[in-house]
Amino acid sequence: MEISISMATYNRMVTTSVIITTTPDRWIDLNRCVKALLCQRLRPNEIIIVVDGSSGSGCTNSNFLLEDSVSIIDNFERLGSNPSRNIGIRKATGQLLFFCDDDDYFHTDKIFRAVEDFIRSRYDFAYGVSEVFVVDTKIRYLTKPPEDIFLNHAFQKNIFGATSNFVVSSKFINDHSCYFDEELLALQDWDFALSFLLKGASFFYLKKSLTYYQVNISNKSISKSVMKHNNAHKYISKKYLTQINQLSNDSKKQRSINNSKIVIYKLLLSGQNIDAFFNSLISLYKYHKADFFIYLTASFFGLKFLFRLKMFLSKVSK
Repeated sequence: MEISISMATYNRMVTTSVIITTTPDRWIDLNRCVKALLCQRLRPNEIIIVVDGSSGSGCTNSNFLLEDSVSIIDNFERLGSNPSRNIGIRKATGQLLFFCDDDDYFHTDKIFRAVEDFIRSRYDFAYGVSEVFVVDTKIRYLTKPPEDIFLNHAFQKNIFGATSNFVVSSKFINDHSCYFDEELLALQDWDFALSFLLKGASFFYLKKSLTYYQVNISNKSISKSVMKHNNAHKYISKKYLTQINQLSNDSKKQRSINNSKIVIYKLLLSGQNIDAFFNSLISLYKYHKADFFIYLTASFFGLKFLFRLKMFLSKVSK
């Protein structure tokens, strides 16, 4: 006999907190994000909005301020996404923590499904499928991380997905000090998940796409993104030097190839085909010809072909 559990009972069984970090003065996106949370089948016990580097006055006309579950923290100086998330983590009282940037939003079943899975499995870290929307090109696609986590694969590339798709145990964070690295300006999701993996967290795979996040691909944002990515990759290489040195030579080579692919994808997305071409030449010189011809073909046939190719490559590399 199946027992029906009310939403109020779920809220008492497992408390939930959603931590939203904002981009300065992007209030329309923030309103949509919070509205999606307030329309959840199982509403979060608390929503913590960390306003980073701009006045929270843009929130004053928002209806969600009337909600008891919503609180706002103002960083009057811009601290960055990682310090802001850590501020939210330390304020949160929920057993399960969700993360959301202001231009991301959740499917109405997101929190309910995560709580339901947590009651059954008591995971420390959940991740899984999400949907990406590239604003400039109106292209949508799914990201599907692998269901099985292996340490050598985790060091080769980000196999976990984006932070907005993570659901984590606050107890595990506090017991093991698994906070976001505040020195890191990119690849935060990868590093955050790695810290859980290295400290023995139990992982759970969310098979259904319940998270939606947006990507902007203007030349300026991509150029900045490439620079931050390269710096972050060097930082992570130093941070986990001992573990990386223990990888096989093939795993180390694959790690370098995966990093080159990400940089070239970013350049191609912004239409910087010449830079992508020369990066491909470097990749060819270091590794093998197959990657070079794939990237070169992608640069000629355009963005839609690139995304199809990306999905194909992700399957082939598994």
